[in-house]
Amino acid sequence: TPAGSMTVRACNSGEINVTIVMTDSGGTYLGGVDTSRQTVLVKVLPVNDQPRFEFSRGLDLFMLEGSVAAVPLLTNISAGRCELSQAMTFSLLPITFCVPACLPFPHADPALTPLQIGPDCHSDDSQPLAGSEALFTPGGARQLFDDGTMVELLANGTLKYSLAPFRHGEVVVRVVLSDGCKYYAANFTLHVLPVDSAPSFSLSQTAIVVSEDLNAEGGLYLPITSLATAIHPGGWNEDTQQMRFSIGGSLSLRAFECLEVPCSDAASSPTCASVMTIIGGEDAVVLNSTNQPDLRFDGPFLSCYPSAGGDLRVWPGSARFGEYRVRIILSDDGSLALPHLTFGTLGAPLPENSAEAEMAITISPQNKKP
Repeated sequence: TPAGSMTVRACNSGEINVTIVMTDSGGTYLGGVDTSRQTVLVKVLPVNDQPRFEFSRGLDLFMLEGSVAAVPLLTNISAGRCELSQAMTFSLLPITFCVPACLPFPHADPALTPLQIGPDCHSDDSQPLAGSEALFTPGGARQLFDDGTMVELLANGTLKYSLAPFRHGEVVVRVVLSDGCKYYAANFTLHVLPVDSAPSFSLSQTAIVVSEDLNAEGGLYLPITSLATAIHPGGWNEDTQQMRFSIGGSLSLRAFECLEVPCSDAASSPTCASVMTIIGGEDAVVLNSTNQPDLRFDGPFLSCYPSAGGDLRVWPGSARFGEYRVRIILSDDGSLALPHLTFGTLGAPLPENSAEAEMAITISPQNKKP
């Protein structure tokens, strides 16, 4: 420009010889000289821009334990202005974790944290949290990811992961995008949510015999000691769940006064704590039919674990005998509802909160005097 300044176009760099010519208005009459020339070498040096990305799903991601997914996580991935040909690499670092999940969770600062870089190149000096290798150790007490692998982030911003079954917790992950000279980093949190798994138990007997009119005097019952054994509330980290036994089947309304299986460490009582329910309501009972109504005796929820045992208590009905097939059902108080998720149901187990086994109870007749 006449003022002696020069403008460089964006995204261009290189070298060029620039000839500057200055002319005055005196002309060249009588051999005069009205111009002056000088050539200068202009070098336009490239300036590396910082790479960038954005999270497409927010900074908190919710998924189910045991799930497998490949989902878009990042968007607007850029190597910098006019640097489309630059090679970039992603790296992932676990910087905080809690397995199983603990409250309150010690979240790391999730804000975007770009590095302020001067003229020199810098590499990311972030390090994974000491002990975080436990997240990837198969069979370890803190394993969260399947096959000993971390989540993988592809060049297009797709997140791939495979979670271990019945393991849950939270991990703050630092995402670092580097072009080999400058980098950009941000944190997000993986919330791996638990799925309730079915409790379990075993029966020490699958058939018992009691006598007719055992309950005729004084509310007596027959205890079958340790019928239920190896009682467990279910999956990993479910030891605090409460459980209850229910006994159901197609039973005569008067065949049993009550049936129950309290935990062996529950307070002993001569009375039955179970509640009888007619499945389908009173309208389901057809008294003049050979079919029996479907009844269920539900016990109260108790902290049965780690006692791991339960006695069957039988109150036979008056003047009733015969063989009855019953279902012994163990339920826990875990929820069957699935929580709000960002993604992550593929491959995840369905929630379960009950298990059952069958057995036969025979009420043997007693001959009455004429």
